[in-house]
Amino acid sequence: MGKLDDGGWDICDDLAYRPGKNCLVYSFGINFDFSFDDAIVKKYGCEVHSFDPSMRRPDHKHGKNVMFHASGLSKDNQSSRGKLWKMRTLKQFLGELGHLNRTIDVLKIDIEEWEWLALPEMIKSGVMSQVRQFDVELHITLKTEPNKNKYFLGLSILKDLYDIGFRIFWTHRNLYCKFNSRVGSVARSGCHEVSFINVNFKPKS
Repeated sequence: MGKLDDGGWDICDDLAYRPGKNCLVYSFGINFDFSFDDAIVKKYGCEVHSFDPSMRRPDHKHGKNVMFHASGLSKDNQSSRGKLWKMRTLKQFLGELGHLNRTIDVLKIDIEEWEWLALPEMIKSGVMSQVRQFDVELHITLKTEPNKNKYFLGLSILKDLYDIGFRIFWTHRNLYCKFNSRVGSVARSGCHEVSFINVNFKPKS
């Protein structure tokens, strides 16, 4: 849904996992591209909350059912060092917006490596049990090839997601994001869009 190239995301439309009545979507990482957010409103009529502290735009209503928040996702509720961005955990956002007892039908995250900080806290806090579908762009690197610890971190987080019920139904390499590998001196994709369904999901509302 959304743009066919960078900016679009895949949604599972099976009856058990498609956005339900009075659906709620959290979309982190906009970069002035609301195509996904607008498309999911058009198809499912969801309430969408879009987040991005980097756009230098105040909180506002973007369009029908889409609210923009000039805030970002992180591991704690402190401002980002050096940028003074308002950062929050997912659980804190749910509390502030009155959604602690709501199902998140779709959670989308594309936040340029901040996912590695945010995801462990999201899993530990238990809020991922409220998520029906999860779309995330995993940034192995934005520049040079990372060391082995970054790969191990990624594998550990994927295992933790699997352990709480998340199963991959689609992946896509983002070819705009490449690095030169030390192995074979070839260009490899550093960013992977991964779509999950939560097989343990039980609706809250």
